[in-house]
Amino acid sequence: MNSLSGRWNDEVMMGEVIRIQHIARLPTILPLDGNHVGTVYYIGGLNVMVKFINTSSTKAFYENENNWDRWFKWLKMGFNNDIPQERIIWVKIFGLPIRFRTEENFDRTANTFGKVLEITNFHWQRFDLSRGEVCIITRQNTIIDEEVTVIFENKFYRVGVVEHDRDWTRFDSSIKMNWINHDDNKNDYNDEDLEDKNSDEDEEGDDDQNSDDEGIPPSAEFPSDDPPKEGEIVEESGGIRLPMMSSAMACDDIGNCENALNMEVESSHQLNNLERIDTETL
Repeated sequence: MNSLSGRWNDEVMMGEVIRIQHIARLPTILPLDGNHVGTVYYIGGLNVMVKFINTSSTKAFYENENNWDRWFKWLKMGFNNDIPQERIIWVKIFGLPIRFRTEENFDRTANTFGKVLEITNFHWQRFDLSRGEVCIITRQNTIIDEEVTVIFENKFYRVGVVEHDRDWTRFDSSIKMNWINHDDNKNDYNDEDLEDKNSDEDEEGDDDQNSDDEGIPPSAEFPSDDPPKEGEIVEESGGIRLPMMSSAMACDDIGNCENALNMEVESSHQLNNLERIDTETL
């Protein structure tokens, strides 16, 4: 195989962004900061590659951390072969019995394949309760189309997890961005409110009527104090258990990842040992 290492090695840097929304805006915000960059490339997960116009520009940018510490967790000059190959994808979850339909159970099921970023359309006002939709970062490089087994009171249920083609818009502006910088006193970037065209396809008209109530029934405001036991899936029994992270990530707009995107995402390097307490791939 041919390699670009010799030709580009002194003009590129690779790094992991702090927040997922930074990926889409880097081509704009880096030049606005006065940096002489050539092209920004998305290379999977939370990682990007920046190609500079010459070696001197690359070194000048790298040596001054003020140029990049607001946007990147880390940067490395040259090609970094240690970066894991990851994808940000959407999966649909089918076959979870209605009495187990909670965000926590969707989170546990999807966690079998990667780190959960967002659970969408969880509200009970929607007509179609046959599936759930979850956005994850995964290291699986093939299309996910598998069954997992979930266990409740020694009973086994087979649940389907199917990846579906839904672009999360890395380098366009089809989702609303609310920019939160490390320093609130400088460089506050805001994006326009733009409609995600995919929302009409999946949930036409359903989100508008639920925009005020966040798509969560009143019973969800006071989750049960009793935590689920290890290895068990949570049964729906009048109230809905909403773990803090899942509740914060819930969105009332299927096409808008705003809530999840504005949360800091942990580095995916910690995904080597995924816990599969209550799910088991067949």
